[in-house]
Amino acid sequence: MWNTTSVYSQNAAVSYNGSSYISLINNNQNNEPDISPAAWSLLAQEGATGATGPAGAKGATGATGATGATGPQGPTGPAGATGPAGPGINLALSQSTDSLPAFEFVTATYQCTGGTAISGTCGGEETDPTVYNIEVNSSTQLNSSTWLCVVSNNDQSNTHTVLYGVVCSTSVAGAPITPKLVVHHHPLPKK
Repeated sequence: MWNTTSVYSQNAAVSYNGSSYISLINNNQNNEPDISPAAWSLLAQEGATGATGPAGAKGATGATGATGATGPQGPTGPAGATGPAGPGINLALSQSTDSLPAFEFVTATYQCTGGTAISGTCGGEETDPTVYNIEVNSSTQLNSSTWLCVVSNNDQSNTHTVLYGVVCSTSVAGAPITPKLVVHHHPLPKK
């Protein structure tokens, strides 16, 4: 097999593109045999392609191929039938205000009798509570039916209004819900 980097001596034989050649010179390098008649002489030329033979017998079935990749998602199906109406949810909202004297804090609990306390709120009535030193220390759900608010009046000389609110719910149709508010005032501890 002829190679561009090999150095061939005179009378060296090589094959190239299906034909065979003999070197006519020494130090014969990088002379392509089929286009270098001064360096190579054709010994035997590649024959023409023969006629196509008859088809062979059918081979045995091959092994099952690997699973192909997942195809694209199909179109969205039609909407299902409308389900039966649910039992519904009853909601009850309760809000109250309270006067909180100077340098006191209040603990207020809203009890949703017959339902669940799903949210609550508490804080100062003024638009900017920070000006009046009103501080919400806690606003959290104690248990499924009770919401707790703890609010402080850090103002040492003025009484301010605070708000309490709760939203109660029940999934029992027609069941009554009675939000009950219990408020306790305490003096702030001295620093």
